Amino acid sequence: MSTFTLVILAAAGVVALVICAVLFSLIGAWVKALFNGAAVSMSKLVALKLASKAYEANKDAQGGGWQYQMLLAKAYAANKQYDKAVETQEQVIGKLPAQISAQVKEREEKVLADYKAKAGAGAATVK
Repeated sequence: MSTFTLVILAAAGVVALVICAVLFSLIGAWVKALFNGAAVSMSKLVALKLASKAYEANKDAQGGGWQYQMLLAKAYAANKQYDKAVETQEQVIGKLPAQISAQVKEREEKVLADYKAKAGAGAATVK
């Protein structure tokens, strides 16, 4: 076998190991959620994992990565983790740039009120 073939096989093996590790991590979290009585779909779990990674990778960017943090709040809400969604969305609103439109800020505040209502925090009632 040539050196080039060995390098390609080694790279493919590393990629396969990483994919297996990620899958086992997701499956483990999914099984844990099921045993705890949380009805979480695999797709929502993947969304939460990806949103977490995107925010972690971009939180130190200019503006504090508020766009990625907003996605993370949505992923928490999709997984019915409303307390975390509220906390994260409050941080998003605090990071919104001054030049952002009032319409966007109002939309994000409505989203926060929705999360609070679903969390039972007794904030504004969302219709």
